[in-house]
Amino acid sequence: MFARTARFALLLTLASVAGSATAQQTPPAATPVMQACTGGYQPPVMLRRSLQRIAENYPESALRMEEEGVVRVAVTVGVDGRALDVEIIQRAASEALNNATIDGVLRYGRFSPALQDCTPVVGELETAINWQLAL
Repeated sequence: MFARTARFALLLTLASVAGSATAQQTPPAATPVMQACTGGYQPPVMLRRSLQRIAENYPESALRMEEEGVVRVAVTVGVDGRALDVEIIQRAASEALNNATIDGVLRYGRFSPALQDCTPVVGELETAINWQLAL
């Protein structure tokens, strides 16, 4: 029963409100990674390393119960590239996965901040976290 839980993977998909963009490397703690400016409004983009950090924290109780699910969230991102707020849009059946998603995005989420005319601004994006155990 627990053989399946020995190895797990977290598939994370990212979909921004205004479209998707290529993930970038994790920035130093004090310096957000800026997107290439194209003018107008550009939504924030989650950095790839953030997804890996969230994946490393699959909840123990969800592993024991072999729980999987998708949690869709709206994330408010500050000008420093950190999550200011996380709101669940679509819940998983597992409260452990719902809570781990919020905690993981707030704790490990790093983003390229939104840009308005090449200036960092507070922005929002939607992302779906697909918690899935490997076979």
